[in-house]
Amino acid sequence: MNRGQLHSALSFLVQDITWTLRGIRRQPMLFVTATVALALGIGANTAMFGVIKTVVLRPLHFRAPDRVVQLWDLRPTQRQGVEAPISLDNFRDYESLNDVFSHVAAVRATELYADHGDRLELVTAFHLSADLFDMMGVVPAAGRTFLPDEDLEGVRPVVLLTHEHWQREFGGGDVIGRTIPLRRWEWQRPANSATNWVFADYEIVGVLSEDFRIPPLRMGSDYRVWGEPELVLPFGLWTWGRGSRGMYSIHTLAQLRDGVSVEQARANLQSIAAGIAESAPESETGIEVTVVPVGELLRQQYGVALGFLWGATALVLLVACANVASLLLGWGVSREQELAVRAAVGAGARRIFGQLITESLVLAVVAGVVGVLLAYWGIAALKTLTPGGVHRLDEVSLDLGVLGFSFGVSLVTVLLFGLWPALRGARHQSVDLLKAGGRGATLSRTRSLRVLVTAEIALSRAGLMLQSFWNLVRVDAGISDERALRVDIQMLHPQLSKYRGEREQAQLYGLLRDRVEAIPGVTAFARSQFVPLSGREPFGTDATMADRPRPAPEARIPVDWRMVSPGFFRALGIQMLEGHTFPAQLWEARLTDPTSAARDPTDLSWQLEQVPVVISEGMARTFWPGESALGKVFYWGDQDPDVVARTLGVVEYSDQYDQRYPVPVRLEVIGVVRDVRNTLEHEPMPAYYTLNPYGTHLFVRTSVDPAGIVNVLRREIEAVDPNEIEVTQIRIMEQIVTESGADSRFRALMVTLFAVLATGLTCLGLFGVLTYAVTQRTREFGVRMAFGAGRPEIARLVFNQGARMAALGIAVGLVLVFWVTRYVSSLLFGVVPIDPKTLVGMAALIFALTLIAGYLPARRAMRVDPIEALRQE
Repeated sequence: MNRGQLHSALSFLVQDITWTLRGIRRQPMLFVTATVALALGIGANTAMFGVIKTVVLRPLHFRAPDRVVQLWDLRPTQRQGVEAPISLDNFRDYESLNDVFSHVAAVRATELYADHGDRLELVTAFHLSADLFDMMGVVPAAGRTFLPDEDLEGVRPVVLLTHEHWQREFGGGDVIGRTIPLRRWEWQRPANSATNWVFADYEIVGVLSEDFRIPPLRMGSDYRVWGEPELVLPFGLWTWGRGSRGMYSIHTLAQLRDGVSVEQARANLQSIAAGIAESAPESETGIEVTVVPVGELLRQQYGVALGFLWGATALVLLVACANVASLLLGWGVSREQELAVRAAVGAGARRIFGQLITESLVLAVVAGVVGVLLAYWGIAALKTLTPGGVHRLDEVSLDLGVLGFSFGVSLVTVLLFGLWPALRGARHQSVDLLKAGGRGATLSRTRSLRVLVTAEIALSRAGLMLQSFWNLVRVDAGISDERALRVDIQMLHPQLSKYRGEREQAQLYGLLRDRVEAIPGVTAFARSQFVPLSGREPFGTDATMADRPRPAPEARIPVDWRMVSPGFFRALGIQMLEGHTFPAQLWEARLTDPTSAARDPTDLSWQLEQVPVVISEGMARTFWPGESALGKVFYWGDQDPDVVARTLGVVEYSDQYDQRYPVPVRLEVIGVVRDVRNTLEHEPMPAYYTLNPYGTHLFVRTSVDPAGIVNVLRREIEAVDPNEIEVTQIRIMEQIVTESGADSRFRALMVTLFAVLATGLTCLGLFGVLTYAVTQRTREFGVRMAFGAGRPEIARLVFNQGARMAALGIAVGLVLVFWVTRYVSSLLFGVVPIDPKTLVGMAALIFALTLIAGYLPARRAMRVDPIEALRQE
């Protein structure tokens, strides 16, 4: 291209841009509407797919992530899908006897104290297998990771430092070969002895890299990200539950050998489990081994929701493009005469195409820039609005590939429909279009627009999702969170503390209660091991009803055992439905009974002692439907007198159980309270409460704003015993309720976002189509008004056109709802999949939105000047 041609091309480009800007000034609403529609489609698609790609599609940090599985034992009394740890002995058998894994790794959080001589400092720590580092391809920042022999019992005391701990405590200096004094709890018998806490100097053998993270695992019924440790110990030092297969503590990952399928691995482990059941029938009968790829666990966690969202994001972009297509088609029809005039006065096809391409590019570029901003803000909003707990959400960022794809689809749409007038004009002679005088813009010419808008309205059938999200937001957790606080404290383990026995712990509770209740505004106080809305479904324990035969293992119903102090129900506002709570004299007797801390669990002389319990309404409904549960008696686990009599001397009752309660424990129901949820999205398990003075969670109810007493509360609690008690966290219960069910809220939030976007884009499309329908029928309206039609009649014509489109869209939408419901029913919470109220409500909303979208076009139609319209005719 020579200089003259370049100058001519630039001149034409400047002219095209100038005419484009003039056109925008003449039709600002069209440009703004099309830009917003495209920008929403580009932004939503980029943001949502960025989340999907990061949370689900990006492989976990393993060398062979497609072959890594998690495995656990599913017992007959457990809920399906709820993960439970594996006992140490079972893990050892699975590790040594399997024929399907190249690596088997254990993950176990532990309690560890740094021994400073005059004080003990609790540090977060994990026991990890050497195989785990190999599976993850971990390269330490210094030294080495664990050796295979260090997975075996009897290993010498060695430790790995995490990068953060190394920098904070040692300034990043040379530490390999140095020792640190630690106290670690070790499984021994007899239990409840300070000798369980073993002191040793641990040799530092390595420092982990800065990017090392404990791999996330299925925990309970959700996918949970672990807190990061400070120290890592070899798995050979973990001995808890040795010799007792009923004590479950190990979370397990494994890597399949090449060519081995998940089904083959499951069958192999199930055969091993069958052999274990023959040797330990009391605890291992009926165990089913679960083997699930870690990637599949993510898909189960976010499952249908993200699959649906994946399609939904594309549909949002489709709706946006359909909107723009509708607008550009309408605009093109209205410009046919203009383009015909330009062609008649000498403008060539190249100049007309060039002008239309420039208009399309300006629209696409502006929409793309706005879309990038919306995607960036949308990702930031998702991170802010979604509580913690969603795997890798903090790593989500703009994905250039998805952004480019979304922009490309938008650009093709704009170019295709932007050039439609020129393509159509090429098939007709300019003189024909000039003779038509633009009268081609009749109702029949807008059929394609109606089809597009009808599709958009059908896509807005997301009312079920909106209702589900609303139900999840306001689900009843079973507690009164108003003016309540949860205080987490850190204490030395009871065996290392001066508050060693039950009586000392009860006295500590009294000191804490007196100190806290003396704070102005405090109305109730409790200490508990049970934490409402903890975010995890419990594994459940077995229970035997005294008034009926013990059912077969597969028919047993798990229950949750919750240990609380006096005042627990009052502090959390849990409603008493029947009976009463624990009597005060029972707690006072606990303080004075010299035998309460040392009862022999195998002493059958305690058979007839009744331990009072308060049960949940779910437990009452499950075991005693239609009758009062007060006075009913049941036994914890297998502690039925007949079972105990047969197994004494065979089954060893160890300190995994609360030894304050002898075998068999007769539990008598004295009260029934409302169900209290562990998670918002799952129905609570049947549960019962017993008195217990232990626990690192305090609950406080106030008559004033709880935020105003946080500082004084912290000071007063730590003042009870500064050497033994540290407040680690104080949270307002309202915040905990709001943040509970993070994953479900996250899924619902994204689905709701899609529903809002689809509905908003539908309104934009309706507005644009009705506006151009009015433009096309301007002469018709003028003629009608010249022959006596009033303005109300003209407005009615516009509204009728929109109402017909809405009615057709609603009908199509109802059909789609019945078809789509089978794919999205798992996303619904508290909503019947085919909910007539929701469907009718959404239909009414869409109809109302249609009328609103037609208001401005109707006003424009009523202002048509009949004289001017007839003059044009």
